[in-house]
Amino acid sequence: MDDTSDMNKPLKARGPRSAEDRVKGLLVMLPWLVQERRAVPLAEMAEHFGMSVQHLVKDLELATLCGRPPYTPDQYIELIIDDDTVFASMPRFIENAPALTIAEGLAVLTALKSVQLIPGGASVEATNSLMAKLETVLAPHMESIDVVIAEPEHLATINSAKDAKESVEIVYFVPSRAELTEREITPEQIFSDHGHWYVRGFDSKTKSERTFRIDRIEEAKRTGKRGRILKSLAAAGKFFTSSNESLTLVTLEINASDSWMLDNYPTESVVKNQDGSIRVTLFATSEHWLGRLLVRLSADTKVISPRKWHNLRASTSASILTRYTN
Repeated sequence: MDDTSDMNKPLKARGPRSAEDRVKGLLVMLPWLVQERRAVPLAEMAEHFGMSVQHLVKDLELATLCGRPPYTPDQYIELIIDDDTVFASMPRFIENAPALTIAEGLAVLTALKSVQLIPGGASVEATNSLMAKLETVLAPHMESIDVVIAEPEHLATINSAKDAKESVEIVYFVPSRAELTEREITPEQIFSDHGHWYVRGFDSKTKSERTFRIDRIEEAKRTGKRGRILKSLAAAGKFFTSSNESLTLVTLEINASDSWMLDNYPTESVVKNQDGSIRVTLFATSEHWLGRLLVRLSADTKVISPRKWHNLRASTSASILTRYTN
């Protein structure tokens, strides 16, 4: 899901995730957890939903507050986090089908269609069954409901080449070097991660596995030739890795007050120091991107590595000040 053309949508405010966003995630995660009918390792669940264990636990703790009046113990979701596992079961009142209004039924149906588009969400069989029942009841009150994910320009070309195991000639923009590169790739996996569509496969230029953001592909043309398929291709859904040549691994030391960034950017590691500060390692897409992030953090934020960006916050701040004063 991506900026793949979210150009017509209002930009989301950056900062800590809202309670609304966290609850939307729980609407996907809790049914999955209940259906498992076992104590699920936190690491396994975090990997399944593409998030850190730390953020998963934080969201699950929010679920423990979900209940209904009179808020007695039997009116809350049963959620047990024990050591490195989590178990959940629904309260009995959820087992009784509620009497929904037409508006509520339409809202549930729309939400179910959205859930189908979320990786790691509820099973297709379960959601299709429930949607069919809702559509039967709501048919007289609706024309149709469509939930559509916007697609980047060349997604269809890349996808058709993947199905045909065919290579594609592309012109790709590398933001870290602000340049266009020409290469031939063999698409093997297409996935959405952190709001963007990606393609992963063999890259003839580097002769190795590479991941490319599809909305940064300026041109794409199928070659008609069978491409090289990598048997050892890594699992999809993890774009932010050291194998991506357009990314730079960065280590920052931030204040606890800036911990909101941990919920907004994929991190490689997070370590809390004894003085309360936090050491964060993450991938930067470019110097410009990192500079813009640094000026939003506290003034005493430090870039530990790489050394070339030690003074990036100061230089970015000076550049912004010059632009607005001239």
